[in-house]
Amino acid sequence: MAAHELQGLTEILAVSYSDLRKLLTCDHPPPNVHDLILKEKKTIEVVKYLITDISAQMACKELHGYKMNEHDVTQWKARNIRKINKQMVLRDPLSGV
Repeated sequence: MAAHELQGLTEILAVSYSDLRKLLTCDHPPPNVHDLILKEKKTIEVVKYLITDISAQMACKELHGYKMNEHDVTQWKARNIRKINKQMVLRDPLSGV
């Protein structure tokens, strides 16, 4: 879902940049061009912030997944090492068993 949001925000950002470019290069600007330019800049700033936020959330989820996998592997290794150590103790000729 976050990927769709990210794609949508990227499209909004492209449109905002296009609108800003048109306002800056138009031959006959509207009377409130200054306000429109400020509005587009603010929109671009907000959308960039949202893109950064969503990207960070996605990165955190991915890192959490890696960490959970690492934890699972570590637990699996620990269980198997305990089993191997038990078997070695049972087979150890010096232990007298």
